[in-house]
Amino acid sequence: MAVKKIAVIGAGLMGSGIAYVSAVAGFDVVINDIKEEFLNRGLDRIRSDILTGIDKKKITPKEAEEIFRRISTTVDIREAAKDADLVIEAVFENLEVKQDVFKKLDQYAPPHTILASNTSTLPIKDLAKVTNRPDKVLGMHFFSPVPAMNLIEIIVTDQTSEETLEIAKQVGKQLKKEIVICKDAPGFIVNRLLIPTLNEIIKLYESKLAPMEHLDKIFVTKGGMPMGPFSLADFVGLDVALHATNTLWKAFGDDYKPPQILQDMVNKGFKGTKSGKGFKDLPKEDFEPKKSDDYLVNRVLFLMINEAAKLLDEKIATIEDIDKAMRLGTNFPKGPFELADEIGLDKIVDFLNELSQELGDFYKPHPLLVEMKNNNKKFYS
Repeated sequence: MAVKKIAVIGAGLMGSGIAYVSAVAGFDVVINDIKEEFLNRGLDRIRSDILTGIDKKKITPKEAEEIFRRISTTVDIREAAKDADLVIEAVFENLEVKQDVFKKLDQYAPPHTILASNTSTLPIKDLAKVTNRPDKVLGMHFFSPVPAMNLIEIIVTDQTSEETLEIAKQVGKQLKKEIVICKDAPGFIVNRLLIPTLNEIIKLYESKLAPMEHLDKIFVTKGGMPMGPFSLADFVGLDVALHATNTLWKAFGDDYKPPQILQDMVNKGFKGTKSGKGFKDLPKEDFEPKKSDDYLVNRVLFLMINEAAKLLDEKIATIEDIDKAMRLGTNFPKGPFELADEIGLDKIVDFLNELSQELGDFYKPHPLLVEMKNNNKKFYS
């Protein structure tokens, strides 16, 4: 089946971005939301993206007109779904809300239509089960801002058909995005690794092992992060980070429980950049770090590598796709397995063993890392 028309459900930041790149790629696009004012805001974002494209000489004014002509809007979800080949849901990150949307889409969309969700953490199987077409349901997780970020995580359940996957991959290629494939699991790839990484840095701050400004600095200069982790958390949205953390906590237990300070900040309305209040607005602290920079950085990066080993052992994704996802989804210069090969598993396993004696079993090196260390193996030969 060739996809010609895409329906995007939700005209927010993600939905409007998905609609824009889809129209640029030549698809006819219909955007649906519950109010005209939401649709108008989405169209304003798309106009801004188009003007940016013209300014950067990526598109001509004539091409811009054609792009905008491919986009229509409606507050009627039945109208949006009736002749779509692919529907991409991008509504509020709430399971009950999304399930209600998928029930309606299943009812209104033609039998051949593929139903995809842009959810960043929620189980795709929980959306598929409310439809009569679980073989045509998958995740297509884009990254913000959609026009600039080149990654799509495609998430498949045990019931997603090969044909559905191949069509989604083809759409991703037409959108000029890089694709990674992962099995349906909490957090998928990027959030399964990024959220524990950010949480561990927040724990370092919460435990007063180092001031926030110092941690922001060393994780850029020594940890290779593209921006300070607290700035990143503010940009992502503290409420979004908390929601993702709660998903992992529910799935994997108390080792993934969100830091108390994150919960308290969200409760007070500190949601990061979008609310005007975040980590950067907390009182500045000036004291000498209680641990070395190497300890602070290694504790976080080695934990991320350990989490990546769990993903690999659980057969959620391949080595190559896990690394690609972290490079393109978070702008880390290296993926966790590339990093592990560079650092050496001897150092990583020994440090994690010491850390687990200090802080508990959560930090114990995964058996895969131990086995590879003992056999002098690397992830890439």
